[in-house]
Amino acid sequence: LTELTKRYQRQWLVVGGWECQDLSPAGKGAGLTGKRSSTLAPLMQILATLQQVQLQLPPAYIVENTAMQFNFRHPEVATTQFDLICNALGSPICIDATQFDSLAHRARNYWTNLFDIRRLLPTVHVVKRTPRLRVDSVIDPSSGRTPVTVETT
Repeated sequence: LTELTKRYQRQWLVVGGWECQDLSPAGKGAGLTGKRSSTLAPLMQILATLQQVQLQLPPAYIVENTAMQFNFRHPEVATTQFDLICNALGSPICIDATQFDSLAHRARNYWTNLFDIRRLLPTVHVVKRTPRLRVDSVIDPSSGRTPVTVETT
């Protein structure tokens, strides 16, 4: 990495993430010490190395992972583990993919040093989901699916 940065004297953009199962409520709550959080350390090492060897052009980054601060099954992950990550990467912006027309709710954190996250929030909130967008619009009618009905009283 050091040789590459010497050869290419341009600012690097690092885009990445790491496994989320140990931080997600769907996982076992192993947190940052779990096997499924193992690539966070190498990702941080890459960023640290780039920062050390390119003082004039520090790396830009966009890092993504689950919205662990809402982990209702593992409070240690939602507080202490989340705080450790934020101490290293800064404050994230949390976005639900459905806001950008995904058909599945998927709350994700994004950390970046490209701009102040607080300035991005108003822009994200302006984005409007396509009206009447429904998951059945992308499911093959011959898939054998059965609609769920909800009775109201």
